Amino acid sequence: MKGLLMKDGYLMWKYQKVNMIIALIFSFISAFNIDGSNTNLFFIFYSCLMISFIPSGLYLVEEREKSYMNFFTLPVSRKTYVLEKYLLSVLCNTAIILLNSVILLIRTAGQSMLKDSLMMIALMTVMTFLTPAVGLPAVMKFGGTMGTFVNMIVPSFCMLLIMSVMSFDSVSDLVQYHMQAIDSMIHMDFMIFYLLITLFTFLLYGISIPLSVKIYKNKEF
Repeated sequence: MKGLLMKDGYLMWKYQKVNMIIALIFSFISAFNIDGSNTNLFFIFYSCLMISFIPSGLYLVEEREKSYMNFFTLPVSRKTYVLEKYLLSVLCNTAIILLNSVILLIRTAGQSMLKDSLMMIALMTVMTFLTPAVGLPAVMKFGGTMGTFVNMIVPSFCMLLIMSVMSFDSVSDLVQYHMQAIDSMIHMDFMIFYLLITLFTFLLYGISIPLSVKIYKNKEF
């Protein structure tokens, strides 16, 4: 597992370096936007989206170059190979969520916006973990063009979310809108709603792991 992580660390720097640098730049740009405008929300969400693509992107690189065949000449099982991709996903996702959360909390400190910040953190978590939960089984099952197409489904919805966010002038306006919408539709406290959505995302992520293992064990090369 450690060797696979080191290998992916090298591949990340070789093939995903630009995406990682752009994601970090976007995150830090949001830190200097101190008025809580929608531009800040765009940078925060888009940086999460870019990082969430990394594991599936690396898998497609390995598939294109057929380098994964070398791993199976070593004492590395297909299950270990898949689990390492999910571990990499957790590490990358957690890192970008923590970075953006710290930036968000610093920006909103002393503004009585704790609920607003928690909702944003929940949205970041859902977006960042839902993408690989759908994308990794897709690329392992279909590979190539079809896998990439399926892998783009969740990010496409996320982009629609980002574009809708841009229509609000501030985090507070976005939160207020969500509070009213959730209350009118399901009569539930919006914090409980986002907690349930986040837990549901983690459940899907957990289901995705044995699904990907089963797909990859049965995959013919």
